[in-house]
Amino acid sequence: MAKRTNGRPLMTIRVSLDGGKTWGPVKVYKSSDRLAPMEVTSAWPPCRCPYHREKDDTLMKRLREVNRRSRRRTG
Repeated sequence: MAKRTNGRPLMTIRVSLDGGKTWGPVKVYKSSDRLAPMEVTSAWPPCRCPYHREKDDTLMKRLREVNRRSRRRTG
């Protein structure tokens, strides 16, 4: 059996920039592609709409509580 060198598809995407009226070309990402590591940033949530702002506020409250508890245990 011949060894496949092109890799298996991991993800296939098409992007619309106008709410689904038109679509860009299909892009297939394969296991053999040399992909850059995902960028990890503190830019969360991606927007400040009421939905994401509420989620961000809840997350920040939880993180503050965890940090507060961990300081009590170590100090």
